[in-house]
Parts: sequence; structure tokens; C-alpha cells
Amino acid sequence: MNPKAILLRLPFAIWATALVLFASFPLLWIVLSALRTPADLLARPPRLFTEPSLHWLREVLLQTDALQWFANSAIVAFGAACINMLLGSLAAYGLTRFKFRGRDAITLGVLFVYVIPPILIFLPLYVALDQLGLTNTYLGGILAHTTLTLPFCLWLMQSFFRNIPPELDEAAVMDGASTAQIYRLVILPLAAPGILAVGILAFIISWSEYLFSSTVLTRSEMKTVPVALAEMASSGHAPWGEIMVLGALTAVPVLILFTLIQKWFVQGITAGAVKG
Repeated sequence: MNPKAILLRLPFAIWATALVLFASFPLLWIVLSALRTPADLLARPPRLFTEPSLHWLREVLLQTDALQWFANSAIVAFGAACINMLLGSLAAYGLTRFKFRGRDAITLGVLFVYVIPPILIFLPLYVALDQLGLTNTYLGGILAHTTLTLPFCLWLMQSFFRNIPPELDEAAVMDGASTAQIYRLVILPLAAPGILAVGILAFIISWSEYLFSSTVLTRSEMKTVPVALAEMASSGHAPWGEIMVLGALTAVPVLILFTLIQKWFVQGITAGAVKG
């Protein structure tokens, strides 16, 4: 790249760097606060630590049920992501590959449900789960989060399936493949990056969800991390050091997940934007 091109792009690079730093500052502050001693954390004016301390991490691990909270969040989020990938792919396959009466109405209905504020479906959903005896159970939490995320995942997954040429289905039919075999052997391998991307998004939404978790999972042993964080922050004497540690740890699973499958996630997100 010649010097002129570098000078032309320099303002954009500076602006992008400043924007990233601005957006990352809250997370950086949480991490720094989690590594401070009690004296440094409560100092006025705020100051950085003189040396890193694991005091608050030990307090979280020894004095709270943090491991149980993270286990609950992981079970519910992973279960919701798996159901979204399974049901979303089946529904997207049916809506994009078959013509039947009411298909357009179903597609519009999915989009309509997606734009409805979650608080509007919260009460009937809770009543239904309560009557089925599924409150304070992992299955109840998974179903609640699936109800929240499935419309979005289905709407997004349809774009991936539409970009798979229908000629592949016709060729498989000529070879004697059934509808189930076409879905399993032809469609799923081609749509796998998109399905995986949708599953990651469903996991992230479920992992950080508060409203449904705070009402469906009310027992102390069933709390998820967002619910525990909110209760700690709203208490009379909020343990800010422990809150900062939990806040930092909450981001770790998502960062690890993105690091491990970043290639397939980017491929899945871009698959729905490219025709062919």
C-alpha cells in the first residue's frame, strides 16, 4: 500500500480504534476492578491497583454459590441453543423447500412474534409452565428461553436455507433420496455454518437473559448468573468486588466459544448475505 493510500485510511483507522476502546472500556474496568484489593476498590478518587489481587475471586468461590449459578446458566443456555438449532433447521427447511397453504402467513407470524416485546408473552408463558409443573426446573428454563429465541433463530435460518440451490434437492430425488435423507445428507452439511451461528446467538441471548430466568427459576439453587448478579447489586450493601468478578467471569464462556469456533461463526453469518 502506497503512502497516499495509508494517509487516506488513517483517519478511519484512528476512528475505529477509538470506537473499539470506548466500547471496551466498561469490560476493561470490570476486569481491573475484579483484580483490586478492597482498599483500592473503594478508594476515592478511583485508582488502579498497586498489584493484582485475587481476594474477590476467592470470596466468590468460597462464599457464594457461583459454581452452581454458572452450571445453571450453562445447562439452560446450551439446552435452548440445541433446541433452536434442531427445531429452527427443521422449520426453515419446511418453509423454504415446500409450498403449502399458509406458508407465507407462518413466515409473517414468525416475524411478528419476533418483534413482540418479551414482557408481553412473559405472563401467559409463566402460567403455562406453572400449570405443567415446570417452574424451577431446567426444562422449564430451557423452554422459556427457547420461546424467546426461536422466532429470531428461525427467521435468520431461513436466509441460509434459501441460498442452498434447490437443484441439489432435485438431484437427490432423482437418485432416490427421501425427504428425510435430503434434509440429513444434503441440506444439513451445507447449512451447518449457518445453523451453528444461529446456535451461538441463541446461547448468548439465553446466557445473558434475566426476565424469564428471574421468574421461572426462583429457587436459590436454580438461579442463573444474571439473576444472582441483579440480586447482589440491588442488596442494601452491594459486594461490588464480588459483582465485578462475576461480571468478568460471565464473559469468559462466550469469549472461549467465539475463539474456538470463530471461523465457522463468521462463515455462517456471511452465508445468509451471499446469493448462490
